[in-house]
Amino acid sequence: MAEKRKTFSTLIQISKNVLASPKEYFTSLEPDKTKINPYILSLFFGLSAGIISFLLSMLNIDTLNSLSGINIRLGAVIIMPIVAILSLFIASGMIWILATLFKGDNTFKTILLVSASLQVILPINSFFQISYGVSPYLGYFIEVIISLYALYLLYFAFVHTLSINEKLGKTLIITFCAVKVIWSLYDLNLGSNSAYIYYNQDKAIQQNQSEGNEGFKKALDKYNEYIKEVE
Repeated sequence: MAEKRKTFSTLIQISKNVLASPKEYFTSLEPDKTKINPYILSLFFGLSAGIISFLLSMLNIDTLNSLSGINIRLGAVIIMPIVAILSLFIASGMIWILATLFKGDNTFKTILLVSASLQVILPINSFFQISYGVSPYLGYFIEVIISLYALYLLYFAFVHTLSINEKLGKTLIITFCAVKVIWSLYDLNLGSNSAYIYYNQDKAIQQNQSEGNEGFKKALDKYNEYIKEVE
């Protein structure tokens, strides 16, 4: 039990360090001396994200999952750790390619630990999905901000852990940020923000529950009108 508490405390401390002191964390990150297995770290962040999604759904707070008609509730606790592990390998592969191309440290263990550390964003992203319940555009904006912060963390990983040239690291991150912002603006400009569509769809479902079939039909008609406008 004491060992489990120690591991949990270490995981919490790592989370704080990555978010609050990314430069110091990634500068001191040494895979051979790190006590936490990257798979455990990834599962921890995935499980935390799943628990947050589950709690929000139990409180009937709108999230992106519920807006898309997939109120997975308890399933989130199982699904999110699996998603975290899968994304760990995908992200590691992409970072490995960049580290190899730009002559950084492409050691598998190092890259795996970097990728797992960056997944600290998962529970944060899950929590702020509640903003979609306030406004789909607010949720979309916050999601973009979180993505940009993740890229900010990646910069420190590139330069201080993977030993990629600092100027090159800045250029890469600025490019990624620019692409993210441009794509987000393009997405909104087209009116194709799927979260807004899901938001209207969810309202139709909620109205069905509160007003019966007649209320559902009215809300669904409104939803279909919006879809036609988008198209």
